[in-house]
Amino acid sequence: MRILSLTIALLLLYSYTQAQQIFPGFYITLSGDTVTGNFPQFKQWKNNPSTVKFETTTKQVVELTPNMCRSFTIIGNDTYETIETDRMINPTEFSEYSYRMLNGETDTATYERIKAFFRRIFFSNSVSLYEFSDAKRVNYFLKTADGLSELIYRVHYEGNKVIQDKTYKVQLGALYATNIAGNTKLKRKINQLDYEEEAIVSFLENVYNVDHSKGKKDKHPIELFLAGGVSFNTFKVNSSSQLIQPGTVKYNSSVVPLIAVGAIHYVQRNFNKYFVTTEIMYTSFNNAGKTTTGKEWRYKSQIIAPGFGVGAKWVNKENFSWYTTIITSAMIMIGNKEFGYNGLVTERDGRSLIFGIGLRTGILFKNFGVWGQFNPGITTYSAVYYSPILNSIYAGINWRTSLKKK
Repeated sequence: MRILSLTIALLLLYSYTQAQQIFPGFYITLSGDTVTGNFPQFKQWKNNPSTVKFETTTKQVVELTPNMCRSFTIIGNDTYETIETDRMINPTEFSEYSYRMLNGETDTATYERIKAFFRRIFFSNSVSLYEFSDAKRVNYFLKTADGLSELIYRVHYEGNKVIQDKTYKVQLGALYATNIAGNTKLKRKINQLDYEEEAIVSFLENVYNVDHSKGKKDKHPIELFLAGGVSFNTFKVNSSSQLIQPGTVKYNSSVVPLIAVGAIHYVQRNFNKYFVTTEIMYTSFNNAGKTTTGKEWRYKSQIIAPGFGVGAKWVNKENFSWYTTIITSAMIMIGNKEFGYNGLVTERDGRSLIFGIGLRTGILFKNFGVWGQFNPGITTYSAVYYSPILNSIYAGINWRTSLKKK
């Protein structure tokens, strides 16, 4: 009942915090007037929206479209501008390319005319970089004093080979030839430049000497974390052979320290709600038990556990968040032994590698937080007739810091 009540309370808290989000901003009308208000449904869209709901300061709800406004800005987040232009629709991924070819689509460069909201992702010295993303592909456009040009990228067949057409590198190399000449860093960046937002923005920031820390937050920031705490371990041993170990041995629980370090990688455009985590943890177990006749047994091991997880923040505020993560780990068991006396065997080596899965949850207050994790039973010895099962509950505190991108 307590668990149900806690779950309901957390869900109500999540609903409340989501409802309280207000995103102030403004839009520019076709005649050039500025209308202020807020965007009640802003979600850092992955694909560019075709319509956007806007609420004025007088509570009037307006549906913005490319045909009724020049641009709109969500303050502290994004700016979208209405642009009409041709854009390439050829695929950018090999898997998508194969699918389209099977459906009879042409292999030549193909364009379509669009009028849409383009997201401005860089601006400096009257130069703007835009992104347009939909179900077909992602396109990038550069606007300079000479006008708007698409940065060209596609995959296609040439002879019997699949080719990546990276014309965008040639375009940027020619436009900024003077800046690149003699600049080792820019040469390296243009040679390694991927067709994606962070890479192209980073290149332009270096060209125009823009301090990234003074601009918008990282699209996909990385956080490093250090966690410490304790592991509460329990053992249950099932034995179908009295020669291996009497089934009447009952192990006591144990509490041991643990420490973990790792990195959290946020994904997609969603206010850093979804993430993956990589980590390495050190802990151990050391459980003692006795038979009904008083004979002592002990099971212990050290554990080094590299792990990978996926998670989400259900409450996601700047200085407060509640998250859950599913963690999978490869547990390297060092000194995994059971020893005691039953008249035949005094020591037995356990498994050296075990794969486990755990459910983690935590609350984070800016940089510091508390967390807990439940790991369902893992078998520490490989035998049909003998299965010691380890269950663990972790609890502790953690500290995080953002890793700045260069």
